[in-house]
Parts: sequence; C-alpha cells; structure tokens
Amino acid sequence: LVMVGGDQSLTAGGWRGTPVEEALPVEMQAPRRHETPEIALVLVIDSSSSMGAPLGATDKLSYARQAAQAVVPELRPEDELGVVAFADAPTWVVPLAKNRNRDAAVRSIDAISAGGGTNLYPALVTAYEALLRSRAAIKHMLVLTDGQSVGGDFLNLAERMARNRVGIATVGVGEGADGKLLSAIAQRAGGRYYPAVRWEALPLVFQRETR
Repeated sequence: LVMVGGDQSLTAGGWRGTPVEEALPVEMQAPRRHETPEIALVLVIDSSSSMGAPLGATDKLSYARQAAQAVVPELRPEDELGVVAFADAPTWVVPLAKNRNRDAAVRSIDAISAGGGTNLYPALVTAYEALLRSRAAIKHMLVLTDGQSVGGDFLNLAERMARNRVGIATVGVGEGADGKLLSAIAQRAGGRYYPAVRWEALPLVFQRETR
C-alpha cells in the first residue's frame, strides 16, 4: 500500500477513523502535546601532553575546547551536561548536572590544560557510571582523543553500554589516534566513529552529534 499525502489528504481528506488509517504507520490525529525527552551528555576530552602540541597559530587542545564549548548552547537547561578531561587519570571539569549555568560551563572548559599520558579507559568508566545514575531518557557519551591509550577492557565496557542503552560516539583526530580501537568501541556499543576528523571541523562534528 502506497499513500501520497498533501495539504488536502490524510486528515484533511477525511481518512481519519477509516481502515486506511489503521493500515498506515501514522495517525490522522496530531498529538495534543509533544514532549522532547531529557538528554544526559558527557564529553570525554583528551588532555594529554600531545594535545598541547602546536597547530597553526594555536594548539590541538584549543580546538578541542572550542568543540566542547560549542555543545553547551545546543542543550536545553533541563538537559544534563558533563565534561571529563583525561590524561593519566580522569577529572570532572563540569560535573554531570542540569545545563542551567552555561557561562560557568564554558569557563570551566576553557580552563582545561594539557599534560600527562593517555589513559582513556578510566575516563570512559567514569562517564559511563555517571550516565547510569542519571534519570534522563537519553544518555550519550562523546569521546575525543588524538593518541594511543594504555590498556583496558574497552570492548566489555562497550557491550555493557549497549545493554544499558548508553550511546557513544568516538572521534579520532590526527595521525596518532588509535582508529582501530575507537572504531571497535563505537561498533560494539552501537554508536558512531568519526575517523580522521580535521581539527578545524571539530566544533561542527560535536554540534552535529549533539543534535
């Protein structure tokens, strides 16, 4: 069955309450109230020494900070935002909470500095456990790194995320990013992997993923 709609068909065409409406995957009566579910989003940002490397007139971490800051206005005040920076260990830059103080979140992100090694696994666990405690209907994690992480049970964690409906997107930037690992994490968790992203495009990628 194929049905073509227009401004004089469907509800306006008198099909409401007919067997045709029952057969179609739409309802002829518009819902009286449209509710958008609350979102909890945690950004996991690499702040290791390599992120402090010069890049043009600035450095890599500056682009990462800009990308994270671009997410803040994309979320509503009733949504939750958290930011974890990681090097040797994870640190909550913006603890996961309602996105009601956007200026403070932007300032906190701007204070992220580079230094240390690349240890991604504890940062993922930290973000995942916080998202599990959230009461938001949609839970998502956005991960950015430019390097090779030390070991961890990444795939087991990704499977737990999939079972508990915690989404993830991984972004690898620069030639040193471990694309194989990032792709495997995203695939196992049912998420998306953005490979070889240009530094200048990071804010757009973060905004697109948030939307």
